[in-house]
Amino acid sequence: MSNVHGFRDVERGQNRGGGGNGGNARPGGSLPLFTSNLNPAGDPRQESFGDMIKYVCCPSLTIYSFMFAITVIDIVIFLAELFYGGVNTQGAFLEAKVSTLDAFGAKNPYKIRYDYQVWRFLLPIFLHANFSHIFYNCVSQLIFGVPLESKCGIRTIILIYFISGIGGNIFSCLLTDGLSVGASTAVFGLLGSQLAFIIVNWKALDYPGSGRDKYLLITILLILFNFLFGSQNDNVDNWGHVGGLIVGIFIGLALIDVGPVENRNEAYERTIKRIGFITVGVFYALGLIIFFAARNPYPVIRL
Repeated sequence: MSNVHGFRDVERGQNRGGGGNGGNARPGGSLPLFTSNLNPAGDPRQESFGDMIKYVCCPSLTIYSFMFAITVIDIVIFLAELFYGGVNTQGAFLEAKVSTLDAFGAKNPYKIRYDYQVWRFLLPIFLHANFSHIFYNCVSQLIFGVPLESKCGIRTIILIYFISGIGGNIFSCLLTDGLSVGASTAVFGLLGSQLAFIIVNWKALDYPGSGRDKYLLITILLILFNFLFGSQNDNVDNWGHVGGLIVGIFIGLALIDVGPVENRNEAYERTIKRIGFITVGVFYALGLIIFFAARNPYPVIRL
């Protein structure tokens, strides 16, 4: 799971004083790349609590966004888990039974390797063990995914989300035998792609007031915080997080485009895209070959 708190990838300084670019203007007079292009309508004192939460955490969220849709799907499937198998009364609050998670397609290396149930690389992304697990993952993917989706588009965010999530589960299968579930492999992929967004736009953001270094530092600190949190919990699939992060970074490099700016370096952009595509391809190919050719997982169920 990912018990995380995100940052808003927006610069609000340009929204003050007549809508000008202020001190954050980039070459050519366009707005900063990290701007959400959203202003709170009317007097902020008239905002409801819900409006405030939305604007602070995920200002560009709409019911038509992918991140909203996948969050709703996660919640529906979690309720289906509880309805199908009942609640584990000996576990955490609203905890699904291990047998139910396994039946729904949890990551189970033994069954993937020997029964070729390859759909278990994908389905764990939709499954969650208990209330706190789904709560933290849903909040995290909204905070990290919504701003990224507003910058990159729905097709790109869908590819990032699922390629990272599956990649994280492949990496976990290489190193653990236990059963695991959760969207956190995809959430770490979103974090990795936040980092890739900054790398892709590194040259384009080379101007005073861009906030490039600040957002890079914040993203790295968030990644470190999440790994630190995961290391304190034996039930967290940390190897899945590592795999999701690695794939998220490189698929982000491959798919994320530079924003509409004049200060571009096309040779740099082409190079990092090649690096991204090649690395993800090698990661998937080697991961699957090693798993099916060399791994001998035990039939152990661990949550």
